[in-house]
Amino acid sequence: MIDKMEEQKKGVVMQEEQDKKQGTEKKKKKKKKPDTMTFICMVVGILLIVFALSQLIPVLYHYITEENAYEDMREEYVSVDDAKKKNGETEADKNWWYENISVDLEALQKENKEAVAWIRFDSMDLSYPVMYSGDNEKYLHRDLDGKDSKAGSLFIDEKNSPDFSDRDTIIYGHNMKNLSMFGRLKKYKKDGFYDDNQYFTIYTTTKAYRYHIFSYFDIDETNDFFFTSYESDDAMASLISTMKKKSYTNTGVEVSKEDKVVTLSTCSAEGYRFLVNAVLEEEHDMTTQDKTTQEEE
Repeated sequence: MIDKMEEQKKGVVMQEEQDKKQGTEKKKKKKKKPDTMTFICMVVGILLIVFALSQLIPVLYHYITEENAYEDMREEYVSVDDAKKKNGETEADKNWWYENISVDLEALQKENKEAVAWIRFDSMDLSYPVMYSGDNEKYLHRDLDGKDSKAGSLFIDEKNSPDFSDRDTIIYGHNMKNLSMFGRLKKYKKDGFYDDNQYFTIYTTTKAYRYHIFSYFDIDETNDFFFTSYESDDAMASLISTMKKKSYTNTGVEVSKEDKVVTLSTCSAEGYRFLVNAVLEEEHDMTTQDKTTQEEE
């Protein structure tokens, strides 16, 4: 009798264990079964990623293609002899910016006569042709070949003379996310960047103009700065004073109302433009240099 009762208990226990096991397996099966909403969310997420990539890849390709075209231009029209550059160790070495660098702008003008200059920074990868058409809209979204371009071209303000003879010449360029065009100018907002990036040179068919940056700041795009003539001494003195006061850094560079200034202008935060102002410190007649080179040959 006792043996039968024990067997029955064992049977009940085994049955309970079996039921638990079956229940656990059913739960696992239920967990493995995909949830409809989760599946829909996954599909939507994948579609969104595909859409984002379809929009991003053409933009990146366009950026790369345009910058490669400018790199080819630099190789073809700009000659840099780094071997001779002495970084200003002696008085003679300070002439490297026109003796060791040359721009064949006349050859470039055969491609587009409105390429009036070439701007090149000493220590920063910013080197591009500068256009002038007398129309601020023309090169806003067009490249040197006149093709549609998100990056556009660097161009001189329509109110300026294309020979940099004005008291303040404004050059516009887009603030590109890939740092092309004037995209690198924003780096001046970082502490210490100015110290090693104070100079740039503008080359024309006849001259090389050496500029020293003396201020940089953001300004409302509706500010009178963009619509004022600086032909009088008082107006120029006021402009220089404003530039120095607004500058994010006191550079200590001397500028007077008799000096000529170049302003590099690019877009910044919405409704604002970032300006980099530089004073002309030296200029060199490149035609004289060409004659000297020919005589030496």
